[in-house]
Amino acid sequence: MHKLWVHDESLGLATRSNAFFIMDWVFFNARAWSAKRVYFVLSVLRNSGVEIIQGNTLDVLGDLNRSNHDIRVTQAKDPYLAKLVSKASSQHLVEIDSSLNPQWLEPVWQDKDLKRFSRFWNRVRKQL
Repeated sequence: MHKLWVHDESLGLATRSNAFFIMDWVFFNARAWSAKRVYFVLSVLRNSGVEIIQGNTLDVLGDLNRSNHDIRVTQAKDPYLAKLVSKASSQHLVEIDSSLNPQWLEPVWQDKDLKRFSRFWNRVRKQL
């Protein structure tokens, strides 16, 4: 069975029926996200109906992999997330699928002016 791991850079894919999101609080706390950013991600997830799985990211991916799930994921631009995706791929837990388009986040993310979440939020909130 194919599943799609949706991370914070690919939230536009969360409406797909085979999608899931891993709520790894240790990982998110290490990235020092603001409350606004956490609220934004949780709001998008809640409205999309995506399956949310809590736990350590690599442990969750390993459990799904042992349950015969083929997991696809988009590559990430954030260095912390990119390292995690790369590690999961090197452990053969996921397949990085370059054909997946993270949708509306991709063109916005490339803008160098969006290093602060508030600037990003002001740009994309009209699209939600």
